[in-house]
Amino acid sequence: MEDIIAAAEEVISKWGPEVEASLFYGNGRAEVDRFLRAASDLHRSMFFFTSPSANSAASPATRFEVLFRAQSLLSAAMRRLERELHRLLSDHCHLLDSHCSSSSDASTVEDAAESITEMESALDVVMRDLRAVAEAMISAGYTKECLRVYKTVQKLDASGLESRIRAWLAAAPIAFRILFSRERLLCDRIFAGSDAIRESCFADVARDAAAALLAFPESAAKSKRSPEQLFRMLDLYDALVELWPDIEWLFTFECTAAVRSQAVVSLLRLAEVARSTLADFEAAIERDASKSPVPGGDVHPLTRYVMNYLVFLADYELALADIFADFPLQTPSPLPDSFFEAAVVATSPTSSHPSLSSASTTASSEGSPWNSPSSASAGSISVRIAWLVTVLICKLDGKAKLYREVALSYLFLANNIQYILRKVKESELLPLLGDEWVARQGAKARHYAASYAQLACAKVAAAIPADMSGMEAGKRMRSTRRWRWRAGGKQGGWWSRTVG
Repeated sequence: MEDIIAAAEEVISKWGPEVEASLFYGNGRAEVDRFLRAASDLHRSMFFFTSPSANSAASPATRFEVLFRAQSLLSAAMRRLERELHRLLSDHCHLLDSHCSSSSDASTVEDAAESITEMESALDVVMRDLRAVAEAMISAGYTKECLRVYKTVQKLDASGLESRIRAWLAAAPIAFRILFSRERLLCDRIFAGSDAIRESCFADVARDAAAALLAFPESAAKSKRSPEQLFRMLDLYDALVELWPDIEWLFTFECTAAVRSQAVVSLLRLAEVARSTLADFEAAIERDASKSPVPGGDVHPLTRYVMNYLVFLADYELALADIFADFPLQTPSPLPDSFFEAAVVATSPTSSHPSLSSASTTASSEGSPWNSPSSASAGSISVRIAWLVTVLICKLDGKAKLYREVALSYLFLANNIQYILRKVKESELLPLLGDEWVARQGAKARHYAASYAQLACAKVAAAIPADMSGMEAGKRMRSTRRWRWRAGGKQGGWWSRTVG
């Protein structure tokens, strides 16, 4: 047994920590097998020297010395395998990304299929090496270290996840519509005389690979949630929905039911993440705690962020409508009747800060996304997006109260609602929210603009001395007025405060 330890030491000492080269690249399979066998022999020798037969064959001092030597060598071997595992896992990810990217750039379907085939061959080699390293570490009692390396490398950060999703979106249609389809047709023709053989043959060739490919969206959905990540989850959802007819036809046999089940599981998981992420997005709007008023009553950063987000979200109308079909909008508390009924715009500004509850022009329930709280349309994406805009406007209503000048509060609301309207009109939000919704919000913006104008002019008038003549007062008003409106131009039609 001591000779075995000495032989193992000779192999392992060649791959000390100072060696930068990889055991798995450029050294041949024989060197890899020798190293893995040496690690296994060391572990086996440690068991031998702790067994009763070893106790009778050697003194305690000898056993301790040999055990210490074997343990030191085994630790060195495991440290080398940790490095190799990290490198192999990293290369595995890079290989997947690069090959799938090349398949998406291929000029023909045949080129793309060839690229996928090459990728599968290369991945088979990497997977074989990964399995060998993992088995060696686990059998030697280094399971914890093996899992730590795996989790470190496989943890998907935002950029890594983005790249792998793009790769999957490029590879999945080719896999199901070309590779698996060809395999199915080939099996159908060759084994046409026996349904059992035909089904079994296709299942053996394609089932595991297809299930693994369809498991990726589920895995991606388990990554850390963020509002920006929602769009990629919806891309995956759309792709799976489009591929479902192909999946259902290709894997219609009972022996390939696991493939269909995996596709459904991934769809359900993506839908769950989409609903949760949109709920988080709404909560983030409500939690925005910025307390500094925007200078000059300009558009708030929250308004820009939310509306740009909703513009992108509108492009996924069909997917979202499906995802929320059985999940009608649930508000934190029952909506007041005024939310569904018409309200009259106040005809004159007051001395207090403006409020959406007292100065809004909500249209009648007819034509509104909310026909009633229990309407059949309550689960539509139109209702949900309109609700998110409402949450935003209510948040802006609170931020308007941060201004010390009431006139600026009105200007702030006018500018922000006008920005919201511009984003709606320039995007797919318009058909979702409708012309009536735009008209209602436009009336709000005009009301706030008129209120600002009236208060601003009143402030200028108050600055004119009481003993000034009417002609002089009019001249003073025209030459010293500090407030005016400017519409149109590069700012897309919202109002701003200027000095005349």
